[in-house]
Amino acid sequence: MTKIMQVFFFTFSVLVALIFIGTVIELLKHWVGFLAYFLWLLAAPLLSPAMFILPWFDAWVTGSEVNQRLFWIWAVWMVFAVVPYGAISGYFAFKKSLTHAP
Repeated sequence: MTKIMQVFFFTFSVLVALIFIGTVIELLKHWVGFLAYFLWLLAAPLLSPAMFILPWFDAWVTGSEVNQRLFWIWAVWMVFAVVPYGAISGYFAFKKSLTHAP
């Protein structure tokens, strides 16, 4: 079951990342045109916190309402991938800090 969940989480993470990259390219196209396809490599890491509000970031860039499909893809990614892995890693880091206290 764990391997199936890892594949599911990885798939949604890749999907969200591709949508984010597309949004960053769309944002850069307004200012640099064709160079956006190269400059996204520099801009995407700087804008990476926007992945936590991706549906609204995409709506801001495109000037439209929040895309419902994008919202649900993002919501599934947040609820089933980001939050559990963050909670689990935080728990084990806290547990390790208790056992290795000076």
